[in-house]
Amino acid sequence: AFEAEVSRYEDPDFEEVAQQNCNEDPKTRHKAIEELRNMIYQRGECNPRRTDDAYLLRFLRCRRFIPALAHKLMIRYEDFQKKNSHLYD
Repeated sequence: AFEAEVSRYEDPDFEEVAQQNCNEDPKTRHKAIEELRNMIYQRGECNPRRTDDAYLLRFLRCRRFIPALAHKLMIRYEDFQKKNSHLYD
């Protein structure tokens, strides 16, 4: 089975890149994370294994900090994991 080790370390120099490329704003970062977390709980369309800030931040960055798009990505990611569970055993 495939196994990946994911580091939770974030290089401080990455913040500027995230602002430019991911539409991330340190002033509104927490609000976007909370909005995504609330979508997960309220809609019930996905049940991620983790909902900590670092994990949700990955999905927000992939979708230019638009919580609705990040939520859709989480749903598709979870669906992929279910359909391909043999990769995660």
